Amino acid sequence: MVVAAGNPCRVLRTVTEADRRYLFKREEIDDEAWEIISRKPND
Repeated sequence: MVVAAGNPCRVLRTVTEADRRYLFKREEIDDEAWEIISRKPND
């Protein structure tokens, strides 16, 4: 997964595991919501 933008589109950077827990900038997703989000579809 990457972040890409522009015309023509270019990759700006990759999305790392550290990015996944953040909703907006430095607003971290709380633990309860993260458990729901990170579950596999069949769990």
